[in-house]
Amino acid sequence: MRGLTTTGDDASSYERNINHYYVLGGVDAEVSLNDSWLMGFSAEFDYVFSGETYTHLSDVSLSLPDIGFQQRGGIGVRVSAPLRLVRGSISFVFEPYIRYWKVPESDLYVFRVKTAKGVARVGFVEPENETTQFGLKVGVEL
Repeated sequence: MRGLTTTGDDASSYERNINHYYVLGGVDAEVSLNDSWLMGFSAEFDYVFSGETYTHLSDVSLSLPDIGFQQRGGIGVRVSAPLRLVRGSISFVFEPYIRYWKVPESDLYVFRVKTAKGVARVGFVEPENETTQFGLKVGVEL
């Protein structure tokens, strides 16, 4: 989508690169239900202690700067419950999961831009981001 313009509203897209630095802690457990089935549980908590988002506004207009935002704090949580069917040396895995991230708004980035009326100060922030993913992993282990 980099540099493309949508039809109708003249909105442009731009590239963003996001890096989060975090520490994690978690638990994994698995119990045998019978000779063929294993049931597991996995939980992880992530604490984001620092983050950076690089926004390439120059993709929209060369008069706009590329911005590096600093982000502090945030959390992540991952939970899954794998169910494993063992057949000899092959396992079939069915694993429902939930992943959640919440990162607060970044620091304010202010810059000057030339306009027809002179110079204006413009401020940007990387907004608070909250993401929830639900899914099912299906696989075969040899």
